[in-house]
Amino acid sequence: MRVRTRISLDPALLRRGQARARELGLSFAGYVRRLLIEDLEKESRRADLSAICASGESGRSDLSENEDRHLAEAIADDEIPGR
Repeated sequence: MRVRTRISLDPALLRRGQARARELGLSFAGYVRRLLIEDLEKESRRADLSAICASGESGRSDLSENEDRHLAEAIADDEIPGR
């Protein structure tokens, strides 16, 4: 079941949002719902990642101690063709 709500927007923001919704083939309400869902799902994924980062026995994660090395390895892996 959906619940109606009201929001106040600057007229220019409303026009831009409506134009973007049309580009995507959505109603303005559908566009706003989609943005909310995507934002809230990102927040959930971020919380899930934080749960594994500090899972080592030392109280500090390997990731936090070797952040630069892990980042460099990830970048290097990304640059190898065919991966």
